Amino acid sequence: RIVGTAIMGLDPVETLRAVRDIYKAIEAGKKLKLNLGAGEQRYKGYTGVDIRSTPACDLQHDLLEPLPLPDNCVSHIFCSHTLEHLPGHRAPFVLRDWFRVLTNNGILWGYVPDGEAACALWLEAVKNEDEWSQKRLTDVLLGGYATDPLATPEQAHKMLYSAAILRDVLTSGGFQVVVVNKGHPGRWDWRLEFYAVKGIYPEVVLAEPQLATVAEEPTP
Repeated sequence: RIVGTAIMGLDPVETLRAVRDIYKAIEAGKKLKLNLGAGEQRYKGYTGVDIRSTPACDLQHDLLEPLPLPDNCVSHIFCSHTLEHLPGHRAPFVLRDWFRVLTNNGILWGYVPDGEAACALWLEAVKNEDEWSQKRLTDVLLGGYATDPLATPEQAHKMLYSAAILRDVLTSGGFQVVVVNKGHPGRWDWRLEFYAVKGIYPEVVLAEPQLATVAEEPTP
């Protein structure tokens, strides 16, 4: 069952060909690993999905639309600096679709910019009249489209995350175990690293109380 559709502006023939190849792998019993918002970086064993046709893209697809995949067919989803490119009010719905395609114990993990840290550093750069740091931090906050004339609109950021906001959004997407850590692996890379798992705590049937009925006394 294909739950997605060809996206306007994308090549429908290439999209359907990619979906066909993915379904062949699923029918052969393979659990997929997805790199969502793949950009230019390809990872061994992962199927790249991106709205742009890039060297790392196996399936060209708009992530605001449902993934054209059946339920419970993916073991891992990696998304490096992807969620910030989606409008915040749409993120819970997108995450619920990612949750749908993951298997039980499937893992969603990746990174987003640390909006809280970047905002504080940007204000400090403004105070110190450090124009270079202001520009770099603007890129962290708003995406390259804000300052780079060669960037494309898809590179604009549409949401800022703090650790608390990110945790709430992941939980609202259905994930039960969520870990968010702060990271700073590079001078201009302030990030939140997140890990979310599906189905650690299975749903059980709750024993509900029953309303006891009292027999009416016969009318004299």
